[in-house]
Amino acid sequence: MYSKCGFVQDARRVFDEMPERDVISWNTIIDGYFLSEMFPDVLQFFRCMLRSGVALDDSFVANGLVEAYGKCNFLRESLEVFLDVEHKDIVLINTLIGLFAKAGNFEEAFLMFLDNVLMSSMRPERATFVNLLSVIDRYEFLREGMQVHGLIVKFGFEADGAVENSLVMMYSSCDHVDEAFALLIQSGSKNPRSWTSMIKGYANLGWHQEAINTFLWIYWEGKMIDHVLLACVLSVAADYECLQIGNQLHATVIGGNWIQLSWTIMISGYVHNGSSAEALQFFYNMNREAISADSTALFSLYSNCGSLYETAGLFRTGMRHDLVSCTALLSSYAKHGYSEEALLCLVRMLEDGFKPNQFTLASALTAASKATSTQTGKVLHALVIKTGLDTNTSVGSALIDMYSKCGDIGSAISYFKGSSKCDIFLWNALLTGHAQHGNVTELLSIFEEMLNHELKPDSITFLAILNGCSHGGFVDKVLHYYNMMQDKYGIRPEVEHCTCVVDAFVRANLFKEAVNFIQGTGCKVGPEILRVFISSCTTAGLVQLGLAAAARMAVSGLTNNSAHVLLSNLYALDEKWIDARRIREAAQTDHSYIKEAGKSWIS
Repeated sequence: MYSKCGFVQDARRVFDEMPERDVISWNTIIDGYFLSEMFPDVLQFFRCMLRSGVALDDSFVANGLVEAYGKCNFLRESLEVFLDVEHKDIVLINTLIGLFAKAGNFEEAFLMFLDNVLMSSMRPERATFVNLLSVIDRYEFLREGMQVHGLIVKFGFEADGAVENSLVMMYSSCDHVDEAFALLIQSGSKNPRSWTSMIKGYANLGWHQEAINTFLWIYWEGKMIDHVLLACVLSVAADYECLQIGNQLHATVIGGNWIQLSWTIMISGYVHNGSSAEALQFFYNMNREAISADSTALFSLYSNCGSLYETAGLFRTGMRHDLVSCTALLSSYAKHGYSEEALLCLVRMLEDGFKPNQFTLASALTAASKATSTQTGKVLHALVIKTGLDTNTSVGSALIDMYSKCGDIGSAISYFKGSSKCDIFLWNALLTGHAQHGNVTELLSIFEEMLNHELKPDSITFLAILNGCSHGGFVDKVLHYYNMMQDKYGIRPEVEHCTCVVDAFVRANLFKEAVNFIQGTGCKVGPEILRVFISSCTTAGLVQLGLAAAARMAVSGLTNNSAHVLLSNLYALDEKWIDARRIREAAQTDHSYIKEAGKSWIS
């Protein structure tokens, strides 16, 4: 009672008058001194307790003692306390790892983790990984850092904000900022702390332009931005002596009181979620409130709403354009299939003296892949090398994708062989390329090689595997990898994965199995699955089954122009020419019209 109420001297008097003192009484008095932050007395009583032969078994008190020794920089004494505790818990272990990390003792921290966590039945916590990662701050420790990253994924902490931020700082400290950036992109992170650490990582390496480009990309993409991140990028702009960007940011933070930034993030958020009408409404409201939007915000809005005419029109106005706005226009052209316009935009950028960044080049490579122009792709590859971005993750995966789609899988393989083998994006790009080319043997061989590099496959990995095996006619392999992604890696199938399985069944004329799969797996019956099924029914001459599936599309409200074409083909196959003509006419006028077949299929 006296200890908890802060009357330590009264507690001490009662303690001194006790004829026998057990571990509880020692713990209580030590706890009292610790709560009162009387650390010299804590240390004195702990030594007296050890001399009296009482074994320390209270992890809470032991943790306090370890912290007390740590504040006094007595690491050896902290370790002695730890060794004397009979029942060590994860909190105590985390505390000691943190103390070693703070002192820069990498080996001791890592050994503490190995001996007391991995080699025992103790399950690590968030603090375990955060403390351990904080001491991995040099290139020579990168291997151990990657091992810790693997354990983070294994124990399911990769989505934790604090752990993610620690991983970004670790990779950045080890001069592997590209891995840090890839981590955030892969996870779709919206954690401002992690992005702040990412920007600091670039700045610490002297890569100020990359730091600013990253912020502008975050701003453009509508990621969460807080005052710490803004303060960080202002500091970077000052170090980089980039007065223009510094003034723009200062106006955003001080002059605009966050208003312009907040409106733009709201607009980008609606656009990102496909709510174009709401985005436009927000833009009109923004203008009504006399808040001006910069060119980047307008490009993001118009391009994502599919208004390419308005997007290009901004270049004919008096707005000042920079690398980000030009990249936004190029990206919009590429996204909507205007490959020639996208590549001409890049030419103009180069003529105007803009140095393309990773986002510019990735978008240009996408345009080249859609144009299936190997020659253009190789010119872009040379530009990638010239700008020093040939090791960048997003650019690298775009290069592999471009070569694959242009039919030059050999060049894709050649680039991959000279790249980092620690990046899941590059592996996925090559796997997708082999799947597109029908190289099932090579596809599965690359997948096994990836696993040998201890990389964890993701949903994109398995989509490539399933797609390749399906097109190759390997139904058993499709089912094998479909089950593996769930049972071994805990990846929940998306509609694209389910579509691959259905496609494998119908290619093998296993229509009954396809129907049972859709009904039995709980897979969402989307338009992709039904289009594949109906198309195969037409090819196999199964008119009634195809009509039943078409009726399902109509009932579910999943009809579109392609569905009308499929249904019309079915009626034509059944020689119902009048119905076929009506469906084609309906596709031009009333999209809700589909003549339902009188047969149920999927409930």
